[in-house]
Amino acid sequence: MSLAIRIKEAAAKAIKEAYAIDLEPQEITLSQTKPEFEGDYTIVLFTLVKQLRKSPEVLGKEIGEKMILSETGLFSSYNVIKGFLNLSLCDSFYIQFLQENFSDTSPVSFAATAVIVVTFSYVSQKTFSFKVTKPVSQKKSKASALKV
Repeated sequence: MSLAIRIKEAAAKAIKEAYAIDLEPQEITLSQTKPEFEGDYTIVLFTLVKQLRKSPEVLGKEIGEKMILSETGLFSSYNVIKGFLNLSLCDSFYIQFLQENFSDTSPVSFAATAVIVVTFSYVSQKTFSFKVTKPVSQKKSKASALKV
């Protein structure tokens, strides 16, 4: 299950518990939080305002509290800014994800003429990405081969 689906399901569950309304996870609008705000993922609350007859700030606070309490291993905190519920993921979630997905230490073999380019970027304390590009011929690249 993808992280986005897991977050949407947690939000749908919190909305059902708080307001007795059944929403499908795909009805919840989720995006990555903009870099200028605190959080990892953002739930857009405007679509719920009319249906639940509450202000976005109240909705965000109530849904955020429910999500934090019910998903203790996933969310560490939340904040509400003008109709957007920003959620921060727990450090333990990232650690578990890395252990489950990158614990295989068996060697990988590539063609003798291949060069593997690995790019690592560190954006914030919790956001990171890796990019592995296709092997390229050494004639086209001056980079030295990486032993994986």
